[in-house]
Amino acid sequence: PNSIEKKEKCGSDSCRITLSALSGRFPYFRAGQFITLSSRVNDSFISRPYSIASSPKEALQGKIEIIVQRKGIFSTYLIDEAP
Repeated sequence: PNSIEKKEKCGSDSCRITLSALSGRFPYFRAGQFITLSSRVNDSFISRPYSIASSPKEALQGKIEIIVQRKGIFSTYLIDEAP
């Protein structure tokens, strides 16, 4: 499990979200890989993949950043409502 540590607006329809690894660090990854986020939104359980925008070094330090655009139910939920 991971948690949202910080949200930073990047424009009118996008947001940079920093995730923290509750286990202390994320696994090493290569450029171009993605992370799948899941949550219950209203009465549905939704999962979506997001490209990782941070470096593998940051992942080993327990942080991953993604850029989320306000396109779809789950992305809008992440930007506006997710804790």
